Amino acid sequence: MPKRKHPVETSEGTRAKHKTHAEPIDYQRLAQEIVKLQKPNSDASSSTVVPLENAASATYANTVNELPAPTTASSSMQDNPILSVVSQLLENTAIPEVENKIGTSYLVQEAKASSLSFCGSLCINNCNCFGYNRLQKQCRLHVICDVGNMSDTGAGWRYYRVSRKAEDCLALYQAGHTCSGVYTLHPAGGANTDVVCDMETMGGGWTVIQNRFDGSENFNRNWADYKNGFGLAVGEYWIGNDAIHNLTQANNSLYISITLTNGTTLYELYELFRISNEQDNYRLSIGGTASGTLGNRMTPNSATDNLNGREFSTSEGSNSCAQNHKGGWWYNGCYDAYLNGLFGSSDWVQPWYPLLTTGKSIQKTAMMIRRG
Repeated sequence: MPKRKHPVETSEGTRAKHKTHAEPIDYQRLAQEIVKLQKPNSDASSSTVVPLENAASATYANTVNELPAPTTASSSMQDNPILSVVSQLLENTAIPEVENKIGTSYLVQEAKASSLSFCGSLCINNCNCFGYNRLQKQCRLHVICDVGNMSDTGAGWRYYRVSRKAEDCLALYQAGHTCSGVYTLHPAGGANTDVVCDMETMGGGWTVIQNRFDGSENFNRNWADYKNGFGLAVGEYWIGNDAIHNLTQANNSLYISITLTNGTTLYELYELFRISNEQDNYRLSIGGTASGTLGNRMTPNSATDNLNGREFSTSEGSNSCAQNHKGGWWYNGCYDAYLNGLFGSSDWVQPWYPLLTTGKSIQKTAMMIRRG
């Protein structure tokens, strides 16, 4: 099992370390348009991307032979004024991942290309990263941007990551984005959402749905706020119950982390986690194997404390637990585990009973989900 590291928080002191990741240019969409111009009957959108976890050299040695050989731009493409403008725009504005280095690992193919945009258009099958040398008109296609193993003798080369509209942080991780920080997700059936992605804890690919570390965000919010989410991904936040519902339609695990004021970090991992839609009051389904150092307090044997099957409640509703404990949660008489209480206060009662009886001992919390 990969070494476990503390989940990410993004306070002022850590923003320089965990920067917001600007979404790269969507070369995949550009590729589809360019390939259509080059081959009107082709369907670039049907291409597939091999998951990163399968990215062993031996695996890709077999897939390289199955790819169509890239070709240089046809004269009709070179003469197209629209494509000329697009190519020039990308040359001037595209921000490379790395410059003056050349990638050698996970290489799919190398080909001549008349422009950066055409090089990007070739990066479709089994390709999440490409390098282009404008002087040599040379293009290199890679499975991932393995920056740590690039040669320093690649004068003139610039490498770019391909933008994929990822539904969750696991998809980003599989596409080669292995740095923890703030990313934009595009969940199916939901609005685009900025979140912290933890790419280090237990193998990475975790979508952080709740993040607290300084008490700057008020978690005693109404139903609408918990539905839509509140706070900012560069600070404390609740991603929103609609977003959690959209993200947990497939099987997900839940990872809960609590760091104490003495620096100790404790965790609990739940094998299965999902919530229903608003019509069902975001009912919690949680179960499977529970393991960790916190102890299982969300699905204990006691029927009066087990949160599985409980509806979500906020303080303006009729649930007395939400009213008394001032925060949205899945309550059951009332709870043995509760992470949305009054931060840093003795009024945050029993955040994780019996191990933690007051919130005064808590420095930060995080709730993270991951498919699979």
